[in-house]
Amino acid sequence: MENLISHDAVGLIIQAISAIVIATITYVLGPVVVGKIAKPSEPSIPHQASKFKYAIAAGITAAITFAVMGLLFGNSSCPIFAPTRVAINSPTPVAGVSRLAIVQGTACHIPNGSEVWLFVVPEGVAGYYPQTGPIVISNDGSWSGSAYIGTDNPADVGKGFMLIAALADQQGSAAIREYFAQSGPEFRGLEPLPLGVQLMGQVSVVRK
Repeated sequence: MENLISHDAVGLIIQAISAIVIATITYVLGPVVVGKIAKPSEPSIPHQASKFKYAIAAGITAAITFAVMGLLFGNSSCPIFAPTRVAINSPTPVAGVSRLAIVQGTACHIPNGSEVWLFVVPEGVAGYYPQTGPIVISNDGSWSGSAYIGTDNPADVGKGFMLIAALADQQGSAAIREYFAQSGPEFRGLEPLPLGVQLMGQVSVVRK
């Protein structure tokens, strides 16, 4: 969430600065350009009317620039030039969650052949515990998945857990799927993290 807010703020700053610069150039250079191309026989526009005309032109130019820069660098969920990104929006940091938690987030520019998976890492435990997946990403870049936070053991209440959204290529996804093929009463976490798995967004939560 914090990463998304930071990215959106940068996008808005870029949009605003670009719009102001282009509008200023339009307002200052407009009279110069028109003066260069105007015919000597054409009647001159009164000074105040001229200023008003160029102010309107500058405002329209600023609005168009702001919109265009919004598409390129703006605060949409997946701007054109944004890097690959996977973020967790909910639950929020240090939130209390039940054993079965709904995790929501956004993803941007996921490479072809790659998948997004959720991991749970218990506090003080070495190992990454994949959750059932992979996550299905909507057309608007949003996604939702479920994660088991701990066990039914009362000792897990009040314990900290890390929720992690990870990006896995074909090799990494194959390793995650092999994890679910292990037998036994208890699943061991993945340690070390398989090749081809990159940790992206994460959030710390507390089991309630």
